[in-house]
Amino acid sequence: MRFKIVKLIISLMLFPLGCLAQNIFPTNQGGHVGIGTLSPQSPLTIKSTNDAITTYQTTDNTWLYTNWLDKDNNRRLYMGLSADLSSFNIATFNGTNKLILTGSNVGIGVTPEEVFQIRNAFVFHSGGHEVLGFQFKPSGGVDLSPSKYAGEVRFDPANGDLRLGTSSTITSTPLTRLSISKDGKVGIGTFDTGSHRLAIEGSIGAREVKVEVGTWSDFVFKKDYDLPDLETVEKHIQEKGHLEGIPSEEEVKEDGVFLGEMDAKLLQKIEELMLYTIEQQKLIHVLNEKVKILEDDLKSLKTKN
Repeated sequence: MRFKIVKLIISLMLFPLGCLAQNIFPTNQGGHVGIGTLSPQSPLTIKSTNDAITTYQTTDNTWLYTNWLDKDNNRRLYMGLSADLSSFNIATFNGTNKLILTGSNVGIGVTPEEVFQIRNAFVFHSGGHEVLGFQFKPSGGVDLSPSKYAGEVRFDPANGDLRLGTSSTITSTPLTRLSISKDGKVGIGTFDTGSHRLAIEGSIGAREVKVEVGTWSDFVFKKDYDLPDLETVEKHIQEKGHLEGIPSEEEVKEDGVFLGEMDAKLLQKIEELMLYTIEQQKLIHVLNEKVKILEDDLKSLKTKN
């Protein structure tokens, strides 16, 4: 009884109310009912000048179908409802399913295998992770297109992570390539960002990189700067194997370097080297003057002799 009531309600909702003014309800030998027609062709037929709606039930009583016909009796649209009310679909006149409801899943152009699916192109999954799959079904990790690459956008509600994944081959399922943590840290090729806002596993290519630093090394040129003498520099190199203030090879391998800080330290050494060069140039100039004097004295002695 419930199925028949649902059948009548769906039919009435689909048809223009204007035709009800001329309703008649004849009953033929098959028990068919017609609204707007004296010759119903199905258990329920509703007809107006330009359209008609017919309803029928499958012989096994598992599905109810409602057809929307044009004035030439061609089917333009049909709707199907399962007897247990668990599935529902809408199809166009050529029989291609456009909207399919199965349980709590919704499909457009396909019988849905996830909560929402548009053909095999887009699949929405709701479970431990919330996932939008492209040519890919997250449940079971199924590739939906053997001739196309797959991708996904994945959100982990338990940890607040958002991930972007792509497949490396046509037949493989997506792997996470980029992740954003709940506190805004970004990982490319890695989930371990440590204390960094951006962590990248691999190399970076760029036309230009700007590093902003809080201090620079021009303090070396101030008059009160204590420039270490070369003997002290030599001693530190002999004992430590690297310049003072510059991390050792072991430290760099272990901890890496901060570009801005390292550039400032290298500039400090360059500026110190420039001061040494200036001092040496002054000393060379003095020595050259002394050499000239000695040469002049030697020349005078030779002349006297």
